[in-house]
Amino acid sequence: MKIIGRRDFLRRLGNSAAVAFSGSIIGILWQGNANADEPKIQIKHEVSSKGRTFDPQNPPAEKPANEDAFTLCEITCKFSFQHQYRMRRSEGFCAVEVTIKSVTIDMNLAIKIWMPNEPSAQAPAEEKLAWRVLLRHENGHSLICRRLFDAIAEKLAHEQFRVPPGFSFILPPNDCKDETAKKESAERVSDLLRGFCDKTSEAVEAELKKAADTYDLATAHGTAGSGPGGGSEPATKENQTRAAEKVVADAVAAFNTAHH
Repeated sequence: MKIIGRRDFLRRLGNSAAVAFSGSIIGILWQGNANADEPKIQIKHEVSSKGRTFDPQNPPAEKPANEDAFTLCEITCKFSFQHQYRMRRSEGFCAVEVTIKSVTIDMNLAIKIWMPNEPSAQAPAEEKLAWRVLLRHENGHSLICRRLFDAIAEKLAHEQFRVPPGFSFILPPNDCKDETAKKESAERVSDLLRGFCDKTSEAVEAELKKAADTYDLATAHGTAGSGPGGGSEPATKENQTRAAEKVVADAVAAFNTAHH
């Protein structure tokens, strides 16, 4: 399985519509609005899944070497926010105080299973069975991604998004304009939240990858499995699913212990 992390970022300027944004944080002073209320944080998550097939002689670019099939788990973190700002003019500079009122975070997981084309009706029975076992192995990766993401995404987002009530920054005297303060305050909030999105996505990716590696180790990348009694046996549809379910249960238990 291959884990892909992609961060998408949105910003909200006052009451205007959300638009795409990227930028950098420069010179934030973490001391403004000490009496402001904590911002309201809303975190949501969603999972989508689909399957695709490919010609083994012309595989997709994402296909890892030495893998007959693969599963992509693509994590997307989006956010929007509402904020207020106030500008205070003084000799030689002006200070802008920013209050973050609310933040909405959307953590999304898109799962894509890539399988080689299914054997034809005339293919040998062994080839058809091998294809179905391979599909069940990839479905196991999908199951791990989906269930583990459901179990950890929102909790990790709550841990990472330590959003302050507000902050302040300085504008040079020749740029003490309301339009500049509005733009700069939105950019700085967006940069701050982008960093939280990065950390959350990376933390989720690490948990999913660790579970995927455990699953591949337990199943020899879909070529073996454990029997009902625990002994090793050739891969079957049943033991691939059984291995995936055990990996998820163990991973969730370990996560809950570490993040209680």
